[in-house]
Amino acid sequence: MAIHFAAARTGTRSPVARVLQKRPIRCAANDNRAAGEADEPLFGTQAAAIRAALAHLRQHGMAAASDAHARALEAFAVRDLCAYAHWRAVCEALDRQMAASLAS
Repeated sequence: MAIHFAAARTGTRSPVARVLQKRPIRCAANDNRAAGEADEPLFGTQAAAIRAALAHLRQHGMAAASDAHARALEAFAVRDLCAYAHWRAVCEALDRQMAASLAS
């Protein structure tokens, strides 16, 4: 009867441990920045726009970006540039592509 020796595997290098191991996330799924664009720190108006966007999102849900877009267009139509800037910033925080259509 032949006896074969099988060396014990380390727990961290075993095939099962490698399959169950969490791998780092390569990039965020909702990251819509251009490649190589650096993060900008949030200062005054930008932080206020994000707070306003979150409050608007809480109130309107998934329709928040389109509502902010419509309000920006209404403010522009009556030449209320302060309100237009506010709603454009809210729209940009929620949906950059929709806010880009406001520029044209």
